[in-house]
Amino acid sequence: MWRPKDFADIEAAVGVVAESSDLDFKRELSKPADIAKDIAAMSLQGGVIAYGVDEAVETTVASEVTPIRLRQVPEKIQNIVDTAIWPSPAIDIRVVTRQSGDSEGVVLVTVAPSPLAPHYTHERFPARSGTTTRYLTEREISALYDQRKTAFASAEDREILADFQYPAEAANGLGIGGIWMLRFLVAPLLPARHPQGVRLARPLAAAVAAARESTASLGPADYTAAFDLIKEWTPRGAVGWKAGTTFDTFERLRNVRTVAAVCTHDLAMSFYATVDLTGEDGVGRCAYEEQWAATTIALLSIAGHFFQQVPTTSILRAELGLLGLENAVSYGASQGLAFNENQSRVADTDYRERIQTSSGEAAHEPVEVARRLLDRFFVSFVPEESDTFVRLKSTF
Repeated sequence: MWRPKDFADIEAAVGVVAESSDLDFKRELSKPADIAKDIAAMSLQGGVIAYGVDEAVETTVASEVTPIRLRQVPEKIQNIVDTAIWPSPAIDIRVVTRQSGDSEGVVLVTVAPSPLAPHYTHERFPARSGTTTRYLTEREISALYDQRKTAFASAEDREILADFQYPAEAANGLGIGGIWMLRFLVAPLLPARHPQGVRLARPLAAAVAAARESTASLGPADYTAAFDLIKEWTPRGAVGWKAGTTFDTFERLRNVRTVAAVCTHDLAMSFYATVDLTGEDGVGRCAYEEQWAATTIALLSIAGHFFQQVPTTSILRAELGLLGLENAVSYGASQGLAFNENQSRVADTDYRERIQTSSGEAAHEPVEVARRLLDRFFVSFVPEESDTFVRLKSTF
């Protein structure tokens, strides 16, 4: 797949790089219906659509760079994908300019091979065929629907968190009363490989930095402590990469907050976090649900930014589990101090949830994704008038 790093790489393609089944040059921004058709067609095998590059008719080789006006173009393309293609495929939009701040440039739309194919737009199912676009036959559509059903069934058949990798120092899921433990797995729905292969230290660090920046408007540093705790990545034997530190006894976990992570070479990201539940009075047990939500938001954003580096990744599975919260009272009800017998307490000893999301949604809309993961649990003990995510936002 053609993946230019900068404007010079795009210019170097002139006279050299030809259109193919995974590369489509466009001299200018197409009409909305054509944008939808081309992206839906590319979703079967994956590839890149370059707006702002012309090609020779006879050879389909890039013949000229024709920068287009960039104002609101990425937003327009994303809106077309979200509203004119069903189901919406995962895409990555990148603007490349000759100099920073230029109002014109080339827009690269990377379309991931989609487990949700076929994608429907304007009453047809388009497909890329060599350097052209055709429409799928009824037999092909039926086969792709069967493939989609199989892909989703295999994901749902797995036990939640079956692929989770514990940090070496963790308590391995046994649970320690008075310490809440968050286990969180994010992985592609279908197998994927990072462009950097197994050398992932820099890509992982870059994902943490990008997540910190994209969530900077969410609030004070306390809500993004995960970024400080897992920013340094080192090899974990032949398994993959690790970051952060945690412990396996109450004595060492008390009065500290820990976050640790493992990213395997097959791109399954496992996050493990703990918080002491002791109330501010030193006696009661407080759930501190805002901290679970904030931690989940931060980890989702990290995973989303990491998987956005992988063009072949479209749909992600996110699996979450909580342990150690028995008899804890909602912070919304107690404020960490006012504990009484009438307050609802956590009854679930092992809460688990699994959803599907996209890398873009996880990276840029982690609050809503976190709500989908946690709301079913929150309503079981958090007062109805005390929405955790509303309270979390009110502190931003």
